[in-house]
Amino acid sequence: MTRRLGPAGVLLCVLAVSCGNRSVELSTPPRLQASTEPTTLGSINEHVGALAVDDQRLYWSGAYAGADYESGTTGIALHSCEKDRCTESLVTYDSSRVDTDWGFGLHEGAIYWIRHKILTNGDSWDIASCAVAGCDGAPHVLYTTQGGFSAPLTYGSDAIYFGDGTWRAINRLSYSGAGQPQLVATADGDLVSLAVNGDYLYSLESSEDDRAVTLRRIRSDGSTPFETVAAGLEILRTTAVGYSPYVEYVNLAFDAAYVYWTSNTLTGSLERCPLAGCVDTPEVIASPIRSPTAPRVDGGQEYFQYDDAALGNSLASCTLPRCQPSAPIAHGLDDWNVVAIDDRYIYTATTDQMQSPDARWDFPSAQIRRFAK
Repeated sequence: MTRRLGPAGVLLCVLAVSCGNRSVELSTPPRLQASTEPTTLGSINEHVGALAVDDQRLYWSGAYAGADYESGTTGIALHSCEKDRCTESLVTYDSSRVDTDWGFGLHEGAIYWIRHKILTNGDSWDIASCAVAGCDGAPHVLYTTQGGFSAPLTYGSDAIYFGDGTWRAINRLSYSGAGQPQLVATADGDLVSLAVNGDYLYSLESSEDDRAVTLRRIRSDGSTPFETVAAGLEILRTTAVGYSPYVEYVNLAFDAAYVYWTSNTLTGSLERCPLAGCVDTPEVIASPIRSPTAPRVDGGQEYFQYDDAALGNSLASCTLPRCQPSAPIAHGLDDWNVVAIDDRYIYTATTDQMQSPDARWDFPSAQIRRFAK
């Protein structure tokens, strides 16, 4: 997925984007620059599409140019930096072939992502990995497919889980890449999202007409049949405000007792069920919320993104179990799945730019931010 600003978004400048004391050079390759703002770890000439965090590092994918069918590149990179000295410690794992539609993940000192080879006679996708400290030569390729994927990959304690290009087959692949993927199960509907929690793999599956979504779970080794956790969920496979129709906006979150998701309609809600399933209808934690996405549960707080009518893509939180959404923690977020949390901070990415109606980002610019919890 590549998005760039159209000509209407380039009226203020040609060589740089500046707002206040933030200035980012628009030339490629991406450049991470320091900022004097206390909540900004760095500014970069990219559109940040996803974030993750571990004990030491912050990771993100960033689109800096359009797909190039002659070179076969996506124009999307994958980076990380040390959280307390970001601009001095930038690592780039993949400079131009990342496919952000299917996400990236971390496991035991390694980062995993999808490399997309754009070809005129048929594309191919690799599941690739490197050590989080940086690639020693070319990335390690675990698996290659010409069929693509049907839902973002999810990373369990023992394997990578993904839907293949048939939309319904759920496979698992060892982190070593040894052997072929193993079929875990076949979904009843088209896969919307997958997530591993403990010994279980949870799947969101859409009906034939995309009018309803069912949440189910199965043992991650495929040893038990599917159990229905909740049915008839009102979840759109695109954000309700009309942004790109890709499933990485539809996430699940977990705590010790519940599974959480968002009903991401214009009059949406935060919802949850017990891990083993709802006896009746799902519990509505908070509503109405305009187009909520990206739920994250941390202790007694749930964080989420939503569309603020005045401020645009915003980040808020509420205290469980009965939530009263907070005032925006940040607004002008750069995408609809840009939230990561560690034991001290909430991380996100913001931008001063707006997409044009044709969903283009010609000169991307973002600020990588963190806020104390």
